Amino acid sequence: MASGVQYAPSVRAHEKLSSTELGVLAGLPRKSVKVNSQTMAHLQVGQMANRVVKDVLDTGAGNQVVDVAASGGESWARLRLGDELAPHGNMQAQLQRAKYSQGGNCPVHASLAAAILLRMGSEPETEINAPVVRVWEARQLDHTYTMIGDPRDRTWGDKNTVVVDPWPVVPSAMTLSEAKLHDAREDTWTPFRPNDGMIVNTFAPGSSEWHRMADNATVIQPMTSEQVEEQLSRSKAMRKQPALSLGDELAVHAFRVDKDSMWDSRLSTNPATVYTDDTRSQTFDEVSSSTVEHLREGIAALGRINSD
Repeated sequence: MASGVQYAPSVRAHEKLSSTELGVLAGLPRKSVKVNSQTMAHLQVGQMANRVVKDVLDTGAGNQVVDVAASGGESWARLRLGDELAPHGNMQAQLQRAKYSQGGNCPVHASLAAAILLRMGSEPETEINAPVVRVWEARQLDHTYTMIGDPRDRTWGDKNTVVVDPWPVVPSAMTLSEAKLHDAREDTWTPFRPNDGMIVNTFAPGSSEWHRMADNATVIQPMTSEQVEEQLSRSKAMRKQPALSLGDELAVHAFRVDKDSMWDSRLSTNPATVYTDDTRSQTFDEVSSSTVEHLREGIAALGRINSD
């Protein structure tokens, strides 16, 4: 699945989007971070993995208000349909949700990112010579994400462990030292602290588990928007509720029934961060032009919904 993907034209998020659109009123100052050459390569692979996840889960996260609004409730519907199919919390179940409904919350995004990294990491041009680790942080963030490298090992530490987190609306690849989830409602940042969380999966390079789970990134069963509407009308999510078509009304319904689990996290790092090694400097906030339009559509839809 990671190879042969046809990408939409790409842009740099920090150049194309204003800090207001990204939900950061204080602005996003340019920052330079020095890393080694292996980390630069891992950041590049992480950025590619983010793009693939966004292509597969293209309506966004079912618990992000911008995604739900932009998709007319479709991202929420896909999350709910996936949960009904595979309600358990392990990585295999989360990948089943991604394959079946192309929707989910942060664990589904993290699991798909991990499987894609394992797949890409087995290829010579995108080889990963580090463990791929999936983390659940419950104390401060209640968030699941994937890492290349292990900060508990001094080989990587915080400065050379790469975080891959495609769940925010506008994702960037980043080092753990620069990873911090933004809450656009409060305009606050919360640093990632995997040592305060739980390591739920670790895949060592070359291991049988690495190759077995990498195979899970190859088969997706596309579900059309029409199929989503049809199946949603018969689902538990719409019990005692008249059938609703995709649109603002369904988004409002989603916000009402799942109000306690909705987020507005458009970023998990400063996208203007410039990483540099001995030969080059680069930001890793490349996103597709469709991601930019999706964000803007979501902001506009939220404006309509909140004005009613």
